[in-house]
Amino acid sequence: MKHSIVVSYKNIKLRPLYADDLESLRTWRNDQELTRYLTPIGEISAEAQQRWFENDTANPDSYTFAIDETKELKRFVGSVGLYEFTSDSAECGRFLIDKTTSGRGIGFLSITLCLYIGFERLGLKRITAVVHEKNTSALTTDQRGGFVIVGERPYKYGGKEIEIVAERDYFYNLHSFIGEIEMS
Repeated sequence: MKHSIVVSYKNIKLRPLYADDLESLRTWRNDQELTRYLTPIGEISAEAQQRWFENDTANPDSYTFAIDETKELKRFVGSVGLYEFTSDSAECGRFLIDKTTSGRGIGFLSITLCLYIGFERLGLKRITAVVHEKNTSALTTDQRGGFVIVGERPYKYGGKEIEIVAERDYFYNLHSFIGEIEMS
């Protein structure tokens, strides 16, 4: 969905994804090391990335956010999204971060801010996601952000996917800094 939501906390800002972000996003998505736990989709061309962007921004059930690191790196470093909306829930995913930013806490704050948008701005009560069982770093980050494990299922490309859920009340009880988040 084409949106204007911007939310910031500490050194992280989530904002709408812009066309200028697409080449970096395409480069990261084509990096097999970075995307080894994501659904394989093959090499993405610039044209295919542009088509995805146009379709995504036209989809009223998709909020994709760019992740900017605003203090040290001062640049676009990844993406995260909310999509597959039902009455009071959505799925969180499309989480992709430049591997050169590892170890900076960007993932935790990005997931937390995405959940905050879902609960605070969009009025959701429940946000779901899936994480490959071998992606322990992402699972730990998601749990710190407010997700809890609710199950698992076979993954068609091997192994299992861990099903996780974030509930609004648990999220607000978990994070004392929520009042410090700036949203416009």
